[in-house]
Amino acid sequence: MKILLKYGLLFSFMFASGQVAATELNEFSVLMLGPLDGKAVVKLPDGKMKVIGMSETLPGTQAVVKQILSDRLVVEERGSGNGNTSAAQTVWLYKVANPGDKSRVQRLHRTPPPQDMPSITVNTELKKDK
Repeated sequence: MKILLKYGLLFSFMFASGQVAATELNEFSVLMLGPLDGKAVVKLPDGKMKVIGMSETLPGTQAVVKQILSDRLVVEERGSGNGNTSAAQTVWLYKVANPGDKSRVQRLHRTPPPQDMPSITVNTELKKDK
């Protein structure tokens, strides 16, 4: 029990001081994609490379690989948006052209954005002829 308390306090201190932070998806670089193999080579924010497969979580995130296409990695990120930890958002990470680049990230929304409805003004007054 003392050990759990000790590590819990240490983690709380590190979290409060900002030493433990979630990694953002725009810090990753998708270098190679193997849609037939179901594998992708990803450059992590710390510069290390990792082979990622289907249903694996990107290190330091809550993003799980859902699809590996020829031009992008499709992940589902948990807890994205408005503080709702149960919400999931589909995110595309595109393959980079140059190894030093970061992947372009596109977040998809489950519902379409609200659209402005055009307003029509109708004049109901009748002109009287004199």
